[in-house]
Parts: sequence; C-alpha cells; structure tokens
Amino acid sequence: MRIEEHAGQLEAEKAALREQIRQLLVFVMGNAALRAQVSQLQARVAELEGRLAKDSQDSSKPPSSEGLERKRQEERRAVGHAVHSLPMAEKADTIVRRGPSACVHCHDLLEGVTGRVIERRQVHDLPVWRVEVTEH
Repeated sequence: MRIEEHAGQLEAEKAALREQIRQLLVFVMGNAALRAQVSQLQARVAELEGRLAKDSQDSSKPPSSEGLERKRQEERRAVGHAVHSLPMAEKADTIVRRGPSACVHCHDLLEGVTGRVIERRQVHDLPVWRVEVTEH
C-alpha cells in the first residue's frame, strides 16, 4: 500500500471521528438542557402541589376562594380540635317518636305496624330561667 493511500484513509477516519465527536457533544449538551428543564418542571409541580394542599384554614387564602363545595364533617374535625358533645342519656324525660304515617309506595296507613329504630338523637335543653323576686 502506498503512503498516499494510507494517509487518505487516515484522513477519512479522522473526519469520521470528528463527526462522531460533534454528534456526541450535541447529544450531551441537549441532554444537559433536558435535565435542567426536568428539574425546573419538578420544582414547579412541587410548588403547585403545595398550593393545592392549602386551604383557608392553613394559609392566608380567604374562605370564599375555596369554592362552593362544603367540607365533610370528617375533614373539619381533622383540621381543628376534637369534638366534645354530651353523652346520650340512658333515660330521656320525653320521647318523641317520628316516622311516616303512610307507606310511600302503596299509601297504606302504618298505625299498627311496628317499625325499627334507625337513628336516635337527643337534644339537651336548659330549663327556662326565671327571676325570683323577694320583697322584704
């Protein structure tokens, strides 16, 4: 093989290697830009998730910004303190039975039909205060 042919082959290999290096640099630079963009987007998502987690109870947002949907009672209890209520009395002074007077389907009267208790509630009322006047 002649030296000129060998030099020509080396020049061709050198050009091919330079092209490969250029492509690798473009890939690495593009990859770095993508990594930077991904980290920016991750930071933005974290910020938005943090904003969504806040409501008028734990931020400076006004209650009107929460929309029209009502909070469920469990959510309200979780935010504030525990709910304290009076315990059910074993024997009530007055019992008021409530129920339908007629069947909603066939409209027969339900006077003699025994029902079952679905729910019990008690209301604790304070007696009416009366001022007692004594004249001496």
